[in-house]
Order: sequence, then structure tokens, then C-alpha cells
Amino acid sequence: YNEYKSYLSSKMANQDLYPAYSTFFGTIGAASAIVFSSMGAAYGTAKSGVGISTMAVMKPDLIMKSIIPVVMAGILAIYGLVVSALIAQGSILSNSFCVCVCVCVCVCVGVLSIIHQYILV
Repeated sequence: YNEYKSYLSSKMANQDLYPAYSTFFGTIGAASAIVFSSMGAAYGTAKSGVGISTMAVMKPDLIMKSIIPVVMAGILAIYGLVVSALIAQGSILSNSFCVCVCVCVCVCVGVLSIIHQYILV
């Protein structure tokens, strides 16, 4: 009985350090980072493709310069992937403050990726 009691008391002590919702919100944050940054990259690539097509018709000698926005869109998608992978590695977060920070960081990365693609293209 004493061993079981000490086991339960250690589980209760660790429950304060690792809240039950930390894994859920860490995963939601990582998913939002990759989803929003991929949406921004897809939008940027589509608008850049239209620009490349227009550039090929109007001034064929400047096609290589019009590829830069496509590359930047891909870089932003990779940035969202890196942030979500870093958060997913530490999905069991230490306390509720870290959970809130990680969710906010991931959502900010994704939404700023979308906003950057609207501004860029």
C-alpha cells in the first residue's frame, strides 16, 4: 500500500508540471503553423505563377528575375515547417505558460506568412 501511495503522490506532483492539455495545445499550435504557412506559400506561388506568365509574354528577357517571389514563398513554407517541428519535438511542455507561448508563436508564424504573401505578390 505504501508503494502505491508514493506512486500516486509522485503522479500528482508531476501533474502540476505537465498539464493534461499541454500536448493537445502544442499539437494544435504546430498544426496551425504548418497549415497557415502552407496556405500563404500556396497563395504566393499561385500569384507569382500568374506574374511569371505575364512576364513571359511581355518581356521574355526578365523571366529569371520573376522567379524570386516563388523562391521566397517556398522559404516561408519551410520556415513554418521548421517552427512546427521544433514545437512538435517538445510537445509535452513544462507548464501552462509555455503552452500559451507556443500556441501564440505558431499562430503568429502562420498568419504572418499569409500576410507576407499578400504583401509580397
